[in-house]
Amino acid sequence: MFRVIILIILLLPVIPGNCINLNFVHHVTAGTTIFTDNSVISELNYKPELSLLLFRQNNRKVDSEFIYNLNYSYSDESDFTSNLYRGWLRYASRQTEIRIGLQKINFGPAIILRSLQWFDRIDPQDPTQTTDGRKAILTRYYFLNNANLWFWGIWGDESETSISDFFLEKDNPELGGRIQFPFDYCEAAFSYNHKKIIDAGFENRFGLDARWDFEIGFWAELMVSHFSEADTEYKRSITLGADYTFSFGNGIYFLTEYCSFSQMKTDFFEIEENSDYAALSITYPLSIYDEISSLLTSNLDTMDIYYSFTYHRTYDYISFYINLYLNPEVKNFHKHNMYKNKISKDNSLQLLLQCDF
Repeated sequence: MFRVIILIILLLPVIPGNCINLNFVHHVTAGTTIFTDNSVISELNYKPELSLLLFRQNNRKVDSEFIYNLNYSYSDESDFTSNLYRGWLRYASRQTEIRIGLQKINFGPAIILRSLQWFDRIDPQDPTQTTDGRKAILTRYYFLNNANLWFWGIWGDESETSISDFFLEKDNPELGGRIQFPFDYCEAAFSYNHKKIIDAGFENRFGLDARWDFEIGFWAELMVSHFSEADTEYKRSITLGADYTFSFGNGIYFLTEYCSFSQMKTDFFEIEENSDYAALSITYPLSIYDEISSLLTSNLDTMDIYYSFTYHRTYDYISFYINLYLNPEVKNFHKHNMYKNKISKDNSLQLLLQCDF
């Protein structure tokens, strides 16, 4: 982080002064979680965000964003951690965007059981929707018909939080891309990622997704992975989802998803292991300030059900959450490592306050 700040300071004198625009935002989250065994965890998280507009001319601009993550937690003893949360530089024009640095990369229409959750750890039960960034170069081109084309190169793993040695990282390089095209009644996309896996050779991962918006919304995601040097040669995941808002009261929003995950050793059509999951989310706005929601997720093989209930009140700069988690003792809802979010939590009551200023 220190080297990044020094680089920005060195660049400022060569940039016309009237082109520089700085914006500084503070993100503060404070929370306390009470568990059924009477243990308590309190956390205070602070993310200062610095946004820089370095250059703008006609439809072209160069901007940057840096967010640092400072977290203090206390249970039986105190713990303090700090790391770079985001740090990227971007060139953008009317149809092109090139972004380099520590950034979030996610795509696909699924919300909860995401077969295309390749590069993020967003937890559907987490109101803050925080996730570690990936150290990457991402290029996107937007066609005039709203189709778009992505290319990316990624260095390092999900926990990478330094961009000071960005070009020196040699472990686990990933290369991939995505093309998304709008049709008359849906948007569909194809994604691909190539990655070197320790003790498993190379992984070639393919993804297809589509979303249809009629009176009821539908979407589908398909992921297929092939490993060149692994006992389990193929992995496959299929997600189907739908949502609809019923005109009752202020409107009740329903979202449901189903996911099937399979592993095959050598024959793609001979399934060695299969797991099925389902999820249901219901949201109801009480007023323009208040909202209640629930999320139920289930492992259909074991019939374990995971519940979460949330009351949310929001103002212009402050949001308040009361989260209740009720789950069975089994804490490994997503036992396959393709699922990076940890849905299951211990039974607990959480009070959360977010403030942005």
